[in-house]
Parts: sequence; structure tokens; C-alpha cells
Amino acid sequence: MKTLEPIYILYPLVAAFTCLILYYTARSRSSSKTPPEPRRWPIIGHLHLLGGPDLMHVKLAKLAEKYGPVMLLRIGVRPTLIVTDAHAAKECFTTNDLAFASRPSLPAGKVLGYDFAFISWAPYGSYWRDLRRICTVELLSSRRLDNLSYIRHEETGKLVKQICEKCSDLGSVVAVREKLMDSVLDTTMRMVGGRKLLSFGRENERREFKELVEQTFFYAGEPVIGDSLPWLWWLDLNGAQRAMNRIANRLDVFLQLWINERVKEGRSGDTEADFLDVILNMAEDNSIASLAEATPERRNAAIKTLLLVVLEATMDSTSVTIEWALSELINKPQALHKAQEEIDLKMGDEERMVEESDLKDLPYVHAIVKETLRLHLAGPLLVPHQSTTDCKVAGFEIPAGTQLLVNAWKIHRDPKWWDRPLEFEPERFIKGQGSYPDIDVRGQHLQLIPFGTGRRSCPGISLALSILHLSIARLLHAFKWEMPPSLSCLNMNEGPGLSSPKAIPLEALVIPKLAAKFYA
Repeated sequence: MKTLEPIYILYPLVAAFTCLILYYTARSRSSSKTPPEPRRWPIIGHLHLLGGPDLMHVKLAKLAEKYGPVMLLRIGVRPTLIVTDAHAAKECFTTNDLAFASRPSLPAGKVLGYDFAFISWAPYGSYWRDLRRICTVELLSSRRLDNLSYIRHEETGKLVKQICEKCSDLGSVVAVREKLMDSVLDTTMRMVGGRKLLSFGRENERREFKELVEQTFFYAGEPVIGDSLPWLWWLDLNGAQRAMNRIANRLDVFLQLWINERVKEGRSGDTEADFLDVILNMAEDNSIASLAEATPERRNAAIKTLLLVVLEATMDSTSVTIEWALSELINKPQALHKAQEEIDLKMGDEERMVEESDLKDLPYVHAIVKETLRLHLAGPLLVPHQSTTDCKVAGFEIPAGTQLLVNAWKIHRDPKWWDRPLEFEPERFIKGQGSYPDIDVRGQHLQLIPFGTGRRSCPGISLALSILHLSIARLLHAFKWEMPPSLSCLNMNEGPGLSSPKAIPLEALVIPKLAAKFYA
């Protein structure tokens, strides 16, 4: 009888061994508890589910209704945990705060964030901790913001005057968005670099800078195929790569110009050192420990990104929030009148505008800001996080390298937490009238997290809130706000972009309600 060649004996052994490996691998996968996920396609994962006209946070909210508040999506090559539940979000940002403290390496962070030197996109580590400390202790501390309050008062006063100049005594329809953006831009630029950045002869520079900031927020929130399928980054289907490169180059020119001018001419000369003074002094004194051995290019990038922190904290997102607040109030006149009555009662016969010291006595204005941030937060999915170690969320096993998206927009509308969640009701935050009189927006209550929470929360919360409260209070004190005669209801649809602006800019019938000397 002819014996079998050894090679033919090897085939069934290899087949049996392969079957055993597949069997135990399948058992291992089934025994590990992973989040539910839709059926995915090869290579692209779940990208096919993210098309269509809906904005990304709306698409993810609809998927969560089908697959649960904690689900896993494969966005191309990126495994992504989608969280739409406050309890699960709390677990991510408390128990697992360190595990999720880093950021994914997205193209926007590389191109617009100076190769991840920008604090919002920087990976977790000593460099990020240094920048965070500088932001909270030096740049955006309560003392420094108090010392710069005169800038906020002067610029919001200019905003009121400029709107009044567009109005007749009987009122006029005013395009509000541009006025709000100009005011917040001027406030921010003065805090960053003093009066000179707004000086005569720089209007074209100022206008271009405003456009660049708008475009930065738009493209930072625009889907880019290279985010999900890095090997197709060169394809640039929607032109985002070219646009981001152009924006980054032009922004760098502006920031470098400001730095060069300040180094050449010395301190700004304003009453309080502006942010540029502070940052340059720290760089000169080697106060940024993680940059002590860095190259000059890296040190220069860090200086620019610290300036961008202030711009990020206020410019586009703050003006967008004010526009949403005014729109909601015009659509709900009873809330508008209630706020104006509160302000008028506080001001009485005093012949002056509202000041920051008055705001503590205006709880309904604070409630309006909270309710606007609940319904229209600037950044519905917050900023993406990424796990650096294995962890568990809601009982599910989450491996290292998983991107985290928290759908705060959906959490803010969760009927488990909010009565009539789609209604604009500032009263819900008023003591004795609503269920949440003590809730804040600084990340202590996970059902309301417009600025994020945990160690990667927005460092500019206090600055943004100070501009929001003062601007809204002064606009409500100075003017009557009504629907344009041609409309019965304002369109409240969201548009694309990182800060989710109104799809249709606000135009309102604005009527001066104070004596003429208030607007001088």
C-alpha cells in the first residue's frame, strides 16, 4: 500500500488547527461585552449610515434611538463610541476621565491646530498640562477677566450704539448677525492685543480676520474623508484640505504680524496687560516648562495657539449663542417681556446701562442663557476624545484607541431629564418655578454640558459667559425686539459648522426703548 506524502497529512492538521483558532476567537468575542453596532460594510464601516441632509448630531441621535444610548460605529478606520445618555457620559468623564483625556489625530487638528499644538487638539501629556495651567491661572483667571471688564463694557456699549444707528424712532429691521460678530470680534481682539489691532487703517485686516475665523469654525466641523479613511486624504473630494491649508496659512500671517509688532514696540500701553503681553513675557522667562528644550518653531507655534484659545472661547460660538437667544425670545414674546421687566425693575430710574455688577440680580437673564445653551450649544458633539487605555462604559468593554463622541445635543433634549425638552422655557432654571434652579453649565451636572466637562472641558467658560450675560442684558434693556412684519415665526433650523449657527441669519424689528442719551 502506498504511503501518503507528509504534505498531504499536513493539510488536514492545518485545517483543524485553523478551525480551532476561529472557534476560540469567536467564543472570546462573544464573551466580551462590546457596545451594540449596526451592520457595517467592509473598509468604510458605517460611513454609509452617515450620509444624507441631516446634521451629524441629528443623524447620530436617530441611530441611538434604534441601537441604544451607548453604541459603537466604525467611521472608516476609526472605532467610535457614541454616547447619548447622561449617566454614560458621566462615567466617561469621571471614572474614565483619564482614559479619555486625549484627542484623536484628526486632519483639522494637524492643519488648523499647528500640528496638534493647539490646546483643544493636543494629546494628553505634559505639554497639554502646561498650556491648560497657563490658560486657567494666567490668561483666563477670574482676576484677569475682572481687570479687563472695561473692554467688555466699552464694546457692548458700542454694539448698542451701532444697532441704534440702524433704527428709526419707530424701529427698523436689522440684520443682527454681523453686528454681533463684529462686537465679539472687537472685544476679543482688544483683550488679545489691545486697541492697536482695531486702529484706523486696519479695517481690511480686521474684516479678513473675521472671515478666517468664521471659515475655521465651519471647516473644523465639516466632514472630511481623510478623517475616516486616511489613505484617501489626497483625494480632497469636498475641497476641505485646500480650504484648511489656505485658512491656516492666512491665520498664521496675522498672528505672526501681531507678535512681531508687539516684540518690536513693547507692551500695549493699556491699563491692564493684554493676553499677548502675558504670553510673550512667559515665553521670554521660560515659564512654559515643556517648551524649555523645544525648537524656536515649536515655541512660536505654542504662543500662537495660546492666542487662539481666547479666540476659540468667544468669537464665533458666543455671537452664535446670542443670536439664538434673541431668536428664541422673539418667537416667545412672554419670555422676552419677562426678561425686560426684570431688567427695568433692577435699573429703575438710574440713567445708565446694565453693568456686570448688576447681573447677579438678574436671575431670569441667567436662565435665558442656560436655556439657550441647552437647546443650541455651540458644538453639539463636543470635541472628540480618544481612549489611551482599555476601560468600561455602561458595562461595555472599550479598547484603547477608541474615539469618543458625546452627543450633548441629544442629552440636552432627553425627556428623562427635561420636561417638554423641545420647548424654550427659561423658567425651568428659576427657583420656585422650575425643576433645575441650581443647575449650572460648567460641567457639574451631566445633563447640561455645553462646555464639556472633566479635565478637557473648555478653559474659556468664564470669559464666554461674561460676554453672553452682559451682551444679552444690554440688548434687552436698550431695545424692543419684534418679528419682522413679513414673518409670523422665525425659522429656527440649524446650519452646518462646528458652532451650529442658525441656518437663516436673524433679522428682527428693533425699536429703541430708552431716551436718546443712553445711546450716545
